[in-house]
Amino acid sequence: MQHTDVLRQRLPEAAKDLKLNIQAVLRPEALDASVAWTIAYASALFIEAPDEVVEAFCADALEAGATEAHIDDAHAAVALMRMNTVYYRFRHMIGKG
Repeated sequence: MQHTDVLRQRLPEAAKDLKLNIQAVLRPEALDASVAWTIAYASALFIEAPDEVVEAFCADALEAGATEAHIDDAHAAVALMRMNTVYYRFRHMIGKG
């Protein structure tokens, strides 16, 4: 069982669609498992998910074959996404977006 499966099982029945979507998205056929889990890890970092969620995604990424270099790249991607978020929000605020 993957670390995120434990978290997913804790979601209430009202979140059934979310539970199914998480399962489907993280088991894609088009991406290597380590890539999919590393993307999920980067996404969790970007949205500032609770620590247990971030840690679960990281653990599943590493178990799927991601390396420490992949984890470092996820952190770099998050930094770029955050910079872009601030930049484009600023441009919008000054009327250039």
